[in-house]
Amino acid sequence: MTELYSVNYNKAYATANGIVPRGDHGGRVKFMYDEYTLPAVVLAENDEILLGKLPPFARVVEAEISCASLGTTGKLSMGHKASIQFDADDTVITEDADAFVDEADAGGQAVTEMMTANANLAGNLLQFGNQETQVFAKCTESSTNTDVKIKFGIWYIVD
Repeated sequence: MTELYSVNYNKAYATANGIVPRGDHGGRVKFMYDEYTLPAVVLAENDEILLGKLPPFARVVEAEISCASLGTTGKLSMGHKASIQFDADDTVITEDADAFVDEADAGGQAVTEMMTANANLAGNLLQFGNQETQVFAKCTESSTNTDVKIKFGIWYIVD
């Protein structure tokens, strides 16, 4: 039998400083909720709804978009804006409009779409750097209904 050591095990027990990254051990799951009600106009393709900002060093574990039908058409994604920060590998984290929810198709029906429905998304368990990160939703297919409330949720871990 071979013993294999995870990255955080090595950081905690096999190095002199014994430091595990903030939020990886003993972090707290927090929740960010936001909503937007369409006014008397429809969502147009490429419209963006700015939501809250993730705090520094947040690690996203789940995200959700939920709304009634946006009409005969209407699709949304949820992701994050680019910022001057770095991930664990010291590479720049660029804007990704569908990092958390790739497609919530509310065209013709109500929808609740979660990140874990597609665990291969770029934002799944991604840890952000030392600055706040802007979260946003993007319309990828125009809606035909107005006066629809769209709800957004993001669960994330912080120290």
